Amino acid sequence: MPQLTPSVLDFMADYGCDLYMANLEKEATFLIINLTNVQLTLAKDLKEAESLIFVLSKLLTMTPEEFLADNEVENVLSSLD
Repeated sequence: MPQLTPSVLDFMADYGCDLYMANLEKEATFLIINLTNVQLTLAKDLKEAESLIFVLSKLLTMTPEEFLADNEVENVLSSLD
């Protein structure tokens, strides 16, 4: 199982995302985000809200391995600190 980087864990903790990982050995590996728990209203500004939406869209469209290896995602998450 891939290890989540600290920034990914911080993001999930800070924004209350419930992350469910499917069985990583199946071809249909996917992530499901409980979007109702994401507190976009707490975004400091429009840029932060756009960043959160970008990351969530990546979570919904990538395998866990792709998400964790994506440099663009890492950069966006770092900018949220």
